[in-house]
Amino acid sequence: MQVVSNIIDKTSFADLPCHKRVSQVFFGQGKFFKEYGSVFIGEVGISGKTATVIFTNGKKKGGTFGLYESQRLIEIIKNNRLKKIPLVFFLDSAGARLNDGFKALGAFRELYRQVLYFRLEGNILISMVVRNCFGGSSMIAAASSHKVLSEKAMFGMSGPKLMFEKKSFSKYKIENIDSIFESFSAKARNSVDKSYFLCQDHAEAYKALLNNILKNDNSVANNLLVRQNELAQRLDKEKIPAVDVNSTKNYKVGNGGGVGASEMIALSEYLLRAKIGARITITLNASSHAMNLENEQVILSDYMAHTALCLAEAKRRKISVKLVVKGCAGGGAYVSLASGCGTVRAELNAKFFLLPEKAVEAVIGKKFQFEISTNDFIKCGVVDEFMEK
Repeated sequence: MQVVSNIIDKTSFADLPCHKRVSQVFFGQGKFFKEYGSVFIGEVGISGKTATVIFTNGKKKGGTFGLYESQRLIEIIKNNRLKKIPLVFFLDSAGARLNDGFKALGAFRELYRQVLYFRLEGNILISMVVRNCFGGSSMIAAASSHKVLSEKAMFGMSGPKLMFEKKSFSKYKIENIDSIFESFSAKARNSVDKSYFLCQDHAEAYKALLNNILKNDNSVANNLLVRQNELAQRLDKEKIPAVDVNSTKNYKVGNGGGVGASEMIALSEYLLRAKIGARITITLNASSHAMNLENEQVILSDYMAHTALCLAEAKRRKISVKLVVKGCAGGGAYVSLASGCGTVRAELNAKFFLLPEKAVEAVIGKKFQFEISTNDFIKCGVVDEFMEK
């Protein structure tokens, strides 16, 4: 698919307030949209099909998914799964809402699980990235059947701001900072993966693409084996951990820090090669996803989403997969594995993070601590069961 061109309206779509984005793309159908926290949701007609459209409002709490927004979207996706109604996201979002604490994390776990099921059932899921798309929102986009990035889009698991705070760029000269930011751009993402389509930053361009997709596609099959091969080819083979599917039924992920693309592609390879009826336990010890330029340049979000899809697909092949947290769990590593697995168990002394402490401080501008008990973790849906020693 080519970049949409020959657009008459030159107004920057990304610069518009969210309600005006809605009215420009769906002129005359704005009355069907309602505001739920940081999102606008409406059921509209596109190219003769009914579709549910979600706009995240980047000007309201960063367009993030809190408990309220996630619960509403969970209901909608479950309904759309039953009725085979396409979903369209217009994303300008920093992902799960850190200020809502573990309630938001548990709710986003279930929201992402529903996204995975929706896709594995062959439904159409379109993600239009308008401007910022980081964290959990980038994982939604990466799991989509159709991924569209505007020319103003910035896309990644962590984003430049987080990595600056972690001083991941310290080895680069200051004059190279602009080129580093460019790594998160739509053009850079498209150069790595052509399934990320490019779109001009105008309402008419989005409308043209959206109409074209829904006019021509009724369902979209998943081929996880093909995707596995595509993702593996982006990486240095020597850095991918060796996998022996017959050697163990207890697969370990992480060593207390961040988990990157190589670890995730090895796990997805293990899952895809597992035999029908196998019983697998994944032990997780990772505070977050890896936050460095090397992983972002290969689009780490793709690996997080792909592994989550492989986990959810394993259930369809009658493979039992349980996640056990020993040490710590957080960030994209937690969301990917916990959403895809049927059950999450944890040691009593296990620690959970929305993101590592310094990363949270970098995002919301202050230190944030959440006092929470083991029972609260269960109530929030972060953990299903704590293990007695």
